[in-house]
Amino acid sequence: MPGFSVNTHHTESQFLTNEGPFLLYRQMRTAREIDRQEQQLVRSGHAFFHVSGAGHESTAVLNSSLTEADWLHLHYRDKALMVARGVSIAEFFRSLLGRRSSHSGGRQMSAHLSCRQRNLLSLVGPVGNNALQCCGIAAALKDSGNQGIVVCSVGDGTTQEGEFLEAVAEAVRWQLPVLFVVTDNGYSISTPTAGKTFFDLPQGLVSQFYGLPLRRVNGRNIANLGPIVEEQVLQVREGRSPAILVFHVDRLDNHTNADEQSRYRAVDALEEIRELGDPVTLLRRHLLRSGASPSDLDEIDEEIRGAVQRVVEQVLSEEEPTPATTAVAPYQMELLNRSEYRGKTGGQRLTMREVIRDVLRLHLKTDQRVHLYGQDIEDPKGDVFGVTQGLSSAFPGRVVNAPLSESTIVGTAIGRALAGQRPVAFIQFADFLPIAFNQILSEMASMYWRTNGDWSCPVLLMATCGGYRPGLGPFHSQTMDGFAAHIPGVDVVMPSSAADAAGLLNAVFQSPRPTVFLYPKSCLNLEDQATSNDISSQFILPGRARRIRTGEDLTIVTWGNPVQQCRHAADVLEEHGFSVDLIDLRSLAPWDRQMVIASAERTGRLIVVHEDNLTGGFGAEVVATVAEAANRTILSRRVARPDTFVPFHFGNQLEVLPSFRSILETCAEMLECTIEWDTPKKDPPGESIIRVIGSGPSDEMVDLVDLVVKVGDRVEPGQTVAEVEATKSVVEISTSVSGVVKAICASVGDQIAVGQPLMRIQLEGSDGGNRPPSTQEDPGIPHLTRKQAFASTGRHSQMTNKSASDHERMTIYSSRSASVTGGKVVSSESLAAQISGWTGDMVRKRTGVRQRNWVTEEQSPVSMAIDAAEHLLFQMKDTAPPIGAILCSVTGPREASPSISCQVASHLRDHPRLSPKHYAFDFNAACSGYLYGLKLAQAILREQPDECVLLLTSEVASPALNPEDPVTVFLFGDAATATLLSPNPCADTPLEITAPISLASPDPDVSIHLPCVGSGAFLTMDGIAVARAAYKGMAHAVRSALNEANLPVESVAALIPHPGSARILKNVAEALDIEPAKVLTTLSETGNTSSSSIPLAIDLYWDELPRNAPLAMTAFGAGFTSAAAIATLLGDPHA
Repeated sequence: MPGFSVNTHHTESQFLTNEGPFLLYRQMRTAREIDRQEQQLVRSGHAFFHVSGAGHESTAVLNSSLTEADWLHLHYRDKALMVARGVSIAEFFRSLLGRRSSHSGGRQMSAHLSCRQRNLLSLVGPVGNNALQCCGIAAALKDSGNQGIVVCSVGDGTTQEGEFLEAVAEAVRWQLPVLFVVTDNGYSISTPTAGKTFFDLPQGLVSQFYGLPLRRVNGRNIANLGPIVEEQVLQVREGRSPAILVFHVDRLDNHTNADEQSRYRAVDALEEIRELGDPVTLLRRHLLRSGASPSDLDEIDEEIRGAVQRVVEQVLSEEEPTPATTAVAPYQMELLNRSEYRGKTGGQRLTMREVIRDVLRLHLKTDQRVHLYGQDIEDPKGDVFGVTQGLSSAFPGRVVNAPLSESTIVGTAIGRALAGQRPVAFIQFADFLPIAFNQILSEMASMYWRTNGDWSCPVLLMATCGGYRPGLGPFHSQTMDGFAAHIPGVDVVMPSSAADAAGLLNAVFQSPRPTVFLYPKSCLNLEDQATSNDISSQFILPGRARRIRTGEDLTIVTWGNPVQQCRHAADVLEEHGFSVDLIDLRSLAPWDRQMVIASAERTGRLIVVHEDNLTGGFGAEVVATVAEAANRTILSRRVARPDTFVPFHFGNQLEVLPSFRSILETCAEMLECTIEWDTPKKDPPGESIIRVIGSGPSDEMVDLVDLVVKVGDRVEPGQTVAEVEATKSVVEISTSVSGVVKAICASVGDQIAVGQPLMRIQLEGSDGGNRPPSTQEDPGIPHLTRKQAFASTGRHSQMTNKSASDHERMTIYSSRSASVTGGKVVSSESLAAQISGWTGDMVRKRTGVRQRNWVTEEQSPVSMAIDAAEHLLFQMKDTAPPIGAILCSVTGPREASPSISCQVASHLRDHPRLSPKHYAFDFNAACSGYLYGLKLAQAILREQPDECVLLLTSEVASPALNPEDPVTVFLFGDAATATLLSPNPCADTPLEITAPISLASPDPDVSIHLPCVGSGAFLTMDGIAVARAAYKGMAHAVRSALNEANLPVESVAALIPHPGSARILKNVAEALDIEPAKVLTTLSETGNTSSSSIPLAIDLYWDELPRNAPLAMTAFGAGFTSAAAIATLLGDPHA
């Protein structure tokens, strides 16, 4: 019988050198002697747990038919087969005594051995788990063309485990080379199994299972076993298909040393099986009948006893292990040293759904070891959320639909990982993770730890998670992150943005650790959280949190879906004068303790928001860690789902999950504020609003492809009014009421957010009670009031609200601005002609820009600033004080030094208005520069009340525009302005300015980037991210300025915003509820002129500005910066 050498290269096993039945006898006799010595060590108190293999030794016959390419996942009684495979005698005793030198470093139970060098896998505790792993290994062997097979050995009791039954089905399904060996001793510990297994039913023995013939052999007398076993192994090897072999054996000893089988088995029956069912005794009799002498066999027995005894004495003197406090494999140094990269600005943008698909595609293409297995992931469906669309077509056989069995998906992935592959196991919803928790917790997570690093199991387990979408219910909306993070040995991540998804996925594919990758379904299609298409470069190591914004008053820690609600709450808090440190953990195991603790120590207040339920949720871990580690008292609160399930009713779902309202109200309470909510706007009386819908919970944005009705048409309930293209299909939108179309809020070709108004219907009669339910949270507009003067609990001393207000309340006065624009007028038609697929009309519709002014060859930022200053001073009436300071807002100067302001001062050095003690400097706040300048001027004039400030803006972006980038080239124009600012009103400075507000929030994604002049690079911009942030930032700044000036929004006579784009202007006006007619902008005629835009509008609209009424100015720029101020043009409008 062919087989590879079983010489273990240890001195204690050199005697195992004979061939055929003598070799088999030595192996079986060695296993029996190991049993005897183990029992003696337990009785002497040196060991504590022993599992006997007595009666099961005949499975050793399998080894002679196996090769080095074969794999074994054995039963704990298969000691003789382990000996035959080459496991050293010493390893058995090192495991029994828990020695440091054992295969597990003293971690695994004594009978659960492992030997990577022999392809002997780590024996499992929960029996039956090994079967699915065997299928995964067999699949990997079959994929690679390796002729090896997998031997999966289980007991008869184990065959009643679902994992085993699933494994047989999986092996049959894919025709995998697995030999299932069932050692049937008739007992599952104390429970008889006769008539209770798949091969022995109540009605009798069966001949096949799942279409596989059942081959039964008498494992007690092994004289004739060799040819039968060899034939069965050959069938599996050559047929590349599974088989089942049932060994009928007897358990000669107790289940373990903690068992006494005479309590449940008759004594005479035990005596009978020891006489008739002992395979070692029966093989000895066979050898004697075949001509062996008793003395030869006695000599072998004595030699084995001596060898085993010497090993026992050696191992007893070996070193004890030290405990391990971590269960994960260490990251490679190249991963630890690699910097985080979350993409760049500009260019094509990818949502989280697209990023996951493309990163998977990348690793499938570059690494043949990558294999995807999950339900409905093959084309044409490509996953229920579309994250694998196109992958099975591109990589047939490596992106495969799995059966409806989560244990099978994860168990086989573990096997593939043990065989060296990089498997990706897809679980359709995180709610179904509990079905696979046995494999996740007991196998995937523990493998590295329990084998002392000998085996690693880098499975990537992906599952969509969370709620916040209509159409979800209790078993399609959980996150399970608390459960997952509780498991040692597994990394757990949950990105909330496309960049985080890409970076974390790339890191995970290089990590030696198993990872649970939970991706929130509500974040899959967020356009404002998209990233650039350089996904191969993006990288985020698990364990590093992301600070979304920096603040001093309150720390909010969150992850997953609630990140969006926390962003909204932070916006409102900042509108009311509070600064928030907002942290997205992204990774729960490991997690960024250092960042969170440092933030909480700085602010003194901590709120943790998560979607999982409260008790046992990961938020408790965050709060407890901070409480233990912080060097000061921290006020802490959690906002989480109560200890209940997520309901199907969407309104109830929003009440149960952490919502914008519940988060903000918790923040307000911690910040000692009362909060009141304005009632949400309802449909106008007699009208019904039809809102945009998607194809399912995964849709955030849809494209309007057709309008079936027009204004004035009559509609009836059930009538289709429009069609939109969603993630999965084209969706018809119908009306539920009867009436007449009064207004249509979008045009064909528009991309619209789900839940936004599509059209308004004028109702007929009393119709209107059958309106669709809301699809988004709308608690109304919040108003926070401080219960008392607020003092920050942060480490940095801050003024109270009263003293801060007094400090900021100084009024300054402005002249009419003077402006100069670029000398070259560029129409939208001329630019559109240079980019395929664009027309002038399309440009005007998308951007609102009809033409823009670009500099000529003769113009520069310096020359334009000088021209503006000269124009301003020429029109002055000499009623204002002398100029004591010159400030210039500039985003892209052509030279670093001298500054533009100094060059303007040099040009004006002989002008009588310039003070001889003046000073000058440039500053950069991007598009917010003019309003930042007002704030700077206010501070200067407070210290220099007898002088004026000359505020310049000089913005030249056209040389840095990419002529092929429609995101930027259509928008920007060039202009410079000059404004005189005085501490007192006069004829030259009639524009009163109060409450200048300057704000900043981090933009770690660098959504707008203007490179250095001469670098050869172009200005880049993430249009969607900027638009979303801009309208929120500008609206927030205006509210803050109005609050500082004690003015209601309704008092604003005109809004002069920085015109980032037509869409931004529209969103800002809507957010502030200001009529479009009150918005003053030069966007159409000059484009976006950065910090020059507001003073340019003041110059051009000067004669039309309302008198003696509040004018709100606001801007938003790269960085991000935002600002606002309130102005009032004083004087008689008829003068």
